[in-house]
Amino acid sequence: MSETSLQFSFWTLGLIATIVVLTVYFQFFRYNARTAEAAPTILTSIGIFGTFLGVAIGLSHFDTQNLQESVPQLLGGLKTAFWSSIAGLLGALSIKFRAVMNVTHGEEHHQRTASIDDLNNVLQKIHTAFSEANEEAAQMFAQEKQESYRSLKLEGILEAPINLCITCDRSKAGPVVLGRTHIKTMDLYSSVCAVQNLWLAARAEGVGVGWMSIIKEEAFHSILGIPQEVVPIAYLCMGYVRHFNKKPELETANWRQRLPLSEQVFFDQWQHTKSGAEEGLIAELDLNADFPQKFINA
Repeated sequence: MSETSLQFSFWTLGLIATIVVLTVYFQFFRYNARTAEAAPTILTSIGIFGTFLGVAIGLSHFDTQNLQESVPQLLGGLKTAFWSSIAGLLGALSIKFRAVMNVTHGEEHHQRTASIDDLNNVLQKIHTAFSEANEEAAQMFAQEKQESYRSLKLEGILEAPINLCITCDRSKAGPVVLGRTHIKTMDLYSSVCAVQNLWLAARAEGVGVGWMSIIKEEAFHSILGIPQEVVPIAYLCMGYVRHFNKKPELETANWRQRLPLSEQVFFDQWQHTKSGAEEGLIAELDLNADFPQKFINA
């Protein structure tokens, strides 16, 4: 088992390769706050395991009566111990360094007070991204509907006093989350419910809300600096309005007619509907088909 100083044993190469692969995985494919905290411990532990393994290998067949053959084997084991511990420490330090740099960058970002020009620049970029996506969307419709599409007011990015981006960090709660063990997308649905609650509260206070969704998702990541593992859920344009329309704008513009709500409620089985005479809920929905007048500003 004699080796020159430039040769590595199977165990040495295997441990180093494992540490390198895990470091690359943590750095480029799985990096987040939890990884930054746990990965250095994992890599260092593998390095320590390699240290004890190397010592064990070196001493496993050490014979004080045959030092000429035992010493090279001992040195080979110590080489495994040394290089695996070095690899583990370097991998852990690389992730620690990235975490420190991210924190430093974040602190510098928060310490610098955003100016009106900074905010306006962000809004202009969002508006430009919307305009590009909106034109792409227009061309997806039939020729006769494109002019009608372009006449619709589908955003208020530059006019609204508040632009609010709602996100969902899907890794925040850990790998196993109560309520998401079988339907993995429940966190996204919960975030959408939060948007709906905000919308209802805003409406009660006379604040208008518009959900701007005609934009490439990557634009949010690049313009707002949202990490790739965080999902942008909604971009809302909010502010006080002169009045609330009795009918949705798309219905008023004859883009699409509203479906009767009573026909969208099923009982017991899919597509199983009931008439107002059969079910009190349906009768109530038919009676209040229009928006209640108390929610309409005169």
